[in-house]
Amino acid sequence: MNLDFHKPIAGFDPWRDTGGATFCEKTARAVIGWFPANLKHGKDKFAGQPFRLAEWQALATGHLFGWKDDNGLRRFRKCFIYVPRKNGKSCWTAGLSLILLMADGTAGAEVYNAAADYNQASLVYNYAHLMVMQHAPLSGQLKTYRTTKTMEHAATNSIYRVLSSDADTKHGLNPSAYVVDEVHAQKKPDLMEVLETGVGVRSQPLGIYLTTADFARPSPCNIMLDDARQIRDGVVSDPSFLPVIYEASLDDDWHSEDVWRAANPNFDIMNPAIFRDDYNKACRQPSFENTFKRLRLNIQTEQEQRWIKLEDWDQCPTELSAPEGE
Repeated sequence: MNLDFHKPIAGFDPWRDTGGATFCEKTARAVIGWFPANLKHGKDKFAGQPFRLAEWQALATGHLFGWKDDNGLRRFRKCFIYVPRKNGKSCWTAGLSLILLMADGTAGAEVYNAAADYNQASLVYNYAHLMVMQHAPLSGQLKTYRTTKTMEHAATNSIYRVLSSDADTKHGLNPSAYVVDEVHAQKKPDLMEVLETGVGVRSQPLGIYLTTADFARPSPCNIMLDDARQIRDGVVSDPSFLPVIYEASLDDDWHSEDVWRAANPNFDIMNPAIFRDDYNKACRQPSFENTFKRLRLNIQTEQEQRWIKLEDWDQCPTELSAPEGE
């Protein structure tokens, strides 16, 4: 893959504000190469094939692991991945979780998957488990416990585990890395705050946040999104935060395939026919329009469903007069 690491990632330039960190391309390419060398897809048409990262995933992965400070420690300690559904973010972060478990040079690593509910938190882990089962060298190094959704790496005394959503029981954790899936479903910031504050003694922790768009409302997801946009745009400075934001806006033409592609970096890898099926349904059924915009284009909508098309509403008369005598 011919990667240009000076190329912005979804509008973010990691070279603009480095905080004094330096980039090692050799390290970046080694981590990217770890994916196809050790991991295989486990589902559908890609099952059994080496996991080769898409360009946007490879660039983000390279920057996550390639940037180091003066002490050789990771520059980025938080990554916000804001991408519409079916762009491969869960499978990708499953691979990242395995690297952080066993190939990150961290003794006693603790890697956690969390979400608003246990089943959602298990999705990333389940992808990782499939990958381990398909590669003998990995399965030989890791003990897996499917009932408790746990992996152990004896060589580094490290664990990888799925968490429930009860923040009150997580204060004793000492995470070296964690993945919070579908941040938009978090009604309160409690669980994320417990994980963020639990990394205090770790030398190079990493928190990864995955989500599609929330509704346009006050929420932990939208607070983080606003912060990520400001960092992306250079409004505020935080060299430790990597924003990866793919979205359309309310001003974009949601009927345009160019808009679809800009908001979906894996558009040609996913099934475009199913995407168009969803689009056609949104055109036929106003109640599905907002669902399509939010989940497929990452557009924040005011409500879950629309009962009348906006185009039809705009064509209504702007002034009404009462009938004579009324």
